Amino acid sequence: LVEEKAPHEQAAAAKAFAAAYVRRLADTSGVSPEHLAAEVLGAFAFAADRGRQPVAVRAFNPTLARDGYEPLGSVLETNSDDWPFLVDSVSAALEQRGERVARLVHPIFGVSREEGRIDQVTGARNALRRESLMHFDLARRLGDAELSELADAVRRVLSAVRNTVNDFGAMTQRVESMIGVARRGSARYDSDEVREAVDFLARLLRGNFVLL
Repeated sequence: LVEEKAPHEQAAAAKAFAAAYVRRLADTSGVSPEHLAAEVLGAFAFAADRGRQPVAVRAFNPTLARDGYEPLGSVLETNSDDWPFLVDSVSAALEQRGERVARLVHPIFGVSREEGRIDQVTGARNALRRESLMHFDLARRLGDAELSELADAVRRVLSAVRNTVNDFGAMTQRVESMIGVARRGSARYDSDEVREAVDFLARLLRGNFVLL
């Protein structure tokens, strides 16, 4: 259905995106193929239109007439590169606002873009560039002002995630330099104290700490 309904020049990419999307669905019972195809096509068009922006966020109330599907609650969608902490960060923002998530779909897919628009979608495993799309079905239907506030809040959260990920290499180098400083302290400090400091810093670099 996605391949049939997508614009001809995007049919192959949309079909590959749909395959990634439905792989992440735990249960499709109660959702008609037509409504699911409309949801997938809407998410694909949203991601395809992100262009060169680092993140895209939209919060809206889908309708059958406009979008081809109509859940009971509002929908929040995000698109960005595939960074760590995405689901946890956005879920925490929703929880902080008192919003309950009825359903989450989080496809990760390989992608190439031409002039900012999606040109090709592939499997994520061996892709040179991977992107994430998150689709949250919320338990309630929000008003226009609430939708706008939610989108702004999630956009700020994703910008913070992006900054954290981009800074990770520099922060790792800083800790490595601190290990060197600690080792040079053996002339002034007890060897056990130096070893303890070095072991602690090295432990941080083995995935036991989030460097912010």
